[in-house]
Amino acid sequence: MDLPDNDISSDDSESMDAAVPYRQSWERNSFRGGPVFRWLSDVFVPQLLGPPEGGVPNKVVIFAPLPGQASYVNWFLRTFHAGIHSILYHSGVPSRDRDRLLQEFASVDRPAALILTPSLGGTGLNLVAANHVIIMQKFWNLNEQRQAVARIHRIGQMRTPKAWILHCEGGVDDRVAELHQSRGKFEAQVMHGLIGEKFSYMELMDARATRIRELEQAQSGTQASTAVPGPSGIQGGDGGDDSNDGAPGPSGTQAF
Repeated sequence: MDLPDNDISSDDSESMDAAVPYRQSWERNSFRGGPVFRWLSDVFVPQLLGPPEGGVPNKVVIFAPLPGQASYVNWFLRTFHAGIHSILYHSGVPSRDRDRLLQEFASVDRPAALILTPSLGGTGLNLVAANHVIIMQKFWNLNEQRQAVARIHRIGQMRTPKAWILHCEGGVDDRVAELHQSRGKFEAQVMHGLIGEKFSYMELMDARATRIRELEQAQSGTQASTAVPGPSGIQGGDGGDDSNDGAPGPSGTQAF
């Protein structure tokens, strides 16, 4: 992701919170947006500011690779897209204030963006107020990336979540994509029986959902056929996998 010089001068440090060791503002007139910011302005922001889905303002969770980059995205949205209520959720925020920021994101009655890093996004956050999630740089670990997407795909999600995973060709994202495909193929073959040369992330998730339904049906069938409890008085069952939390599935991951 494009990011200008992020070193902090002595002048900058005097006007900044000492708990945040990176720049938080840049010169508007010297800003030169790269492909990520052009995509945000030209493609995504119009959707976020568009008609609300389900009568609720559109909201997005944005995962930036590093705290300084998250700060840069926050500054960009506040500077060039004032119609979006942008919130920076960084490691320097005291624990006592984090719940307040999350509540502010959930309750604000206009399009909003919550910008955070993967380290904070993997702590069990439930961000179902958002109906979009953006991965600005692919995670090396595929499971961590899935967990990031799952922040908006949980119990209580009443809208169709949309995942935007940006991919810059000719760089490190190409190698990450290869690792993801290798890992996904291994999982598909071993865990879901999807043996083939090509498949998508959604096919993998669909196979997972099908397997969960099969387990649930098998369990309910076993319970229905057991009219009288066993000698111990306890009916068995493994309960299946509840990690999907019963929320509606994503409409599809859209790559950039």
